[in-house]
Amino acid sequence: MATTENLIAKINNGNNNAFHELYGNDPAELKRNADRYAGLLKQFNKEFGNKDVEFFSSPGRTEIGGNHTDHNLGRVLAGAVNLDNVSVAGKNNTNIIRILSEGYPMFEVDLSSLNPDKSEMFSSAALVRGICSRFKELGHQIGGFDACI
Repeated sequence: MATTENLIAKINNGNNNAFHELYGNDPAELKRNADRYAGLLKQFNKEFGNKDVEFFSSPGRTEIGGNHTDHNLGRVLAGAVNLDNVSVAGKNNTNIIRILSEGYPMFEVDLSSLNPDKSEMFSSAALVRGICSRFKELGHQIGGFDACI
């Protein structure tokens, strides 16, 4: 782990092996992603402060056929794409999860109650609460964190 400010400095120095592994060797693509990561870190720092964080990258996929049928034991034809979802997250030592996703308002989930909340139906908060509930059922520890996506 490293603080947001330390990571911004590492990204901006141009010698980042992880970026080469994820995004290839095209200088323009490396710069575009370095700017994207640095912007995400600056947003995190603005919203949550300079603290220890970690990056997460989720590869993109597109569903060519059978959109979302895989969630219902169906089949889907998916293809990988050269896009990814990137997030930066850090523990906040509370029982609250705070998530800010670009283009959307921040939302919070209080982990002191993992029961379904009808007011959250069909929302990102409901999804996060449900995932945390299942993790806890399976015996995993859960706790608060801050994230920018």
